[in-house]
Amino acid sequence: MKRTPLSIEHVVKVGRDAPSEVPSPAVLIRSLRQKLHMTQAQLAKRVGLPQSHIAKIESNKLDLRLSTVEKIFQALNGQSVVLWKPRLEINALMTQQAQLIARRRMDTLVGTMALEKQRPEPEAIERLYKEEVNRLLKHPTSELWNE
Repeated sequence: MKRTPLSIEHVVKVGRDAPSEVPSPAVLIRSLRQKLHMTQAQLAKRVGLPQSHIAKIESNKLDLRLSTVEKIFQALNGQSVVLWKPRLEINALMTQQAQLIARRRMDTLVGTMALEKQRPEPEAIERLYKEEVNRLLKHPTSELWNE
């Protein structure tokens, strides 16, 4: 059966809708193993790791690699899923970043002009700021993330 690739919009929606309280991989692995009535030694054998490694994973004493999590979840008859849980909608994040860039640019411009005793009026500064935000968002590029 051919898989249809998921759209980024769908993936973001799934991440956004995911519960806020997700247990750490260490807690999840330990809880699943215990629920399956499996010992650390049994899980270690299924994964191909020493039992001491499973103990360190479950006690959160190791910085887990994604490939190790995937192997453990496969050994527990499941699969790992990595989701991005946005703190802001993508458009709001881009707007926030454009505003940050535009504000920095306006501050630099106004500072330079003030040194030359040509500081624009506050209304002009605000208009230029809004124009820069709109320019950055009209055709977004990686320029949003340069500063």
